Amino acid sequence: MFSAAVMLQTVAAALALMLLLYGWNVFQLNRLQQQLGALRSQEQALAARVGEAARSIGNRPESRELRRTLEEKRRERDGKRRLAAVLANGGAHAASGFAETLAALARHPLPGLWLTSVAIEQEQEALALSLQGRAERGELVPRWVQALGSEASFQGARFRYLHLATPEEGGALSFHLATQAPEESR
Repeated sequence: MFSAAVMLQTVAAALALMLLLYGWNVFQLNRLQQQLGALRSQEQALAARVGEAARSIGNRPESRELRRTLEEKRRERDGKRRLAAVLANGGAHAASGFAETLAALARHPLPGLWLTSVAIEQEQEALALSLQGRAERGELVPRWVQALGSEASFQGARFRYLHLATPEEGGALSFHLATQAPEESR
């Protein structure tokens, strides 16, 4: 089988191969340690630069324009949140209520009476209405209000304010009809 010389040569070759691998590993280890040292130096230099940058940013005065923009964006965000809450709590019904109210006003044209201003605002469970206009004759206003009372969107609406004014030069009289007196409204 194997002679002692062949076994010795095999062991010597294996030992030489292991010494060669050991030498190669030592060489690689030294090279990697040098690279690690260089990277640590770079890390310290970058950390120092980050520290300097942080200190310089911290020492800057606050920008008024940035502060205004931030406040504006916060107000916008808060408004959107309020709108989302209104829509989540039946606001879609309120928005359609505006459309229904306007459609009801459009379904009751009365010759000799016209609107000059319409204000509709959602207040908790009810709509706050303010209707201003002109009429050629005073009796047209109550007739028009009575016709509006037959509309579903005006059911339960209580007009608490009515102001009629006749112009001195004899033109059409002006009226203001509202669910709240002007001093009650915002």
